[in-house]
Amino acid sequence: MIIDTHCHVWDEKSISDELRGILAATADKHKFDLSLILNATPERLIKEMDEAGIDKAVILALDYEYLFRGHLSYKEYNDKVAGYVKNFPDRLIGLAGIDPRR
Repeated sequence: MIIDTHCHVWDEKSISDELRGILAATADKHKFDLSLILNATPERLIKEMDEAGIDKAVILALDYEYLFRGHLSYKEYNDKVAGYVKNFPDRLIGLAGIDPRR
């Protein structure tokens, strides 16, 4: 069994303008298609896992509220990850993200 132990998922409408700017700058610098990063859905992840022969993936919830400012709190994002795992229990493993400094 092959398990990818570090993945993130989100939908484009959940990210803040700040994160969109960071992603756009990264895409420009490294010459890749920004739409590939913005489309970070669990469905896309599973499709790519199938293509790569990966059986399961650990989804790490980000505790970066500033990245989702105005869209998702860290609790809401953790809940979204839990929902993704519930929808794909044979493929995804969830890992909560909580910053212990807060």
